[in-house]
Amino acid sequence: MLIIPRDERELVDRTIVVNYYFNLGREDAEIDMNQFEACIPLGSAALCNHSSDPNAKCIVISGLSGYFFVLTSLKEISPGEEICTKYTNLWFDPLS
Repeated sequence: MLIIPRDERELVDRTIVVNYYFNLGREDAEIDMNQFEACIPLGSAALCNHSSDPNAKCIVISGLSGYFFVLTSLKEISPGEEICTKYTNLWFDPLS
């Protein structure tokens, strides 16, 4: 994941990246949130769509080689079922 430091977020908001980063709430992280408040996920977490009734959530954890964006199921997900999370910085009007 690419971390957006708190003091650089305003700069990022003026770029096209504003539509792709995740706002992180304190409940989404197992780390000190004073360091940053947003990130851009890489890998499969970046492909999740929005749902007001999500079947997964993303959390940030720290490891030996840095921070990781972890995709965690909230309920059983069937093979072929779309994995959805609840976006917090919506730039669109959700259908559901």
